[in-house]
Amino acid sequence: MRIVGIAAVAASLLAGSAHGEDLKPFDFKGFTTGMTLESVRRDAMISSCTPGVFRGVAMTQCNVADQSGGIGGYDAIRLRVTFDEVSLIMLNSMVPRAGFEAIGAAFQTKYGPPCAVDEPTLQNGYGANFPQLVYSWCFSDGTLQLSRFATSNVKLSEIAFASKRYLARPAPAAPVNF
Repeated sequence: MRIVGIAAVAASLLAGSAHGEDLKPFDFKGFTTGMTLESVRRDAMISSCTPGVFRGVAMTQCNVADQSGGIGGYDAIRLRVTFDEVSLIMLNSMVPRAGFEAIGAAFQTKYGPPCAVDEPTLQNGYGANFPQLVYSWCFSDGTLQLSRFATSNVKLSEIAFASKRYLARPAPAAPVNF
């Protein structure tokens, strides 16, 4: 659901400003899209990294070393950054769902009002529906989203940033099955 939400904002983001004003570059707890994996390793901003391949591109996902200070007064759960062959392309974290409103208010104080608000309905495996709420902030180099329910756990909220370079990558072709 998170990727679909980011894709919904991507078209307006890739075309330019959502509100006609100049968009600022993304900056979250010192992480920016211009950072390289080597620079964050050198500055000891990450603790461990795992290489992998996603959408046919080599990527490295790293745990953030210092998660102190929290986000909007709430502790981050598994704050991670992802790099491709050039620089940072994604950032994600979970936070306690009780902190959703406070974190949203902190993001509005730092980044201004969201460029988009989405209210899809989520359904679990038992058929129960949940009213999701997703706030999106547009930047010159990507989109940050705060989702009331994390994709993997409704007791958590989710923070996800995807860079324009990541959003512009074509999805891999579906395998042909005979």
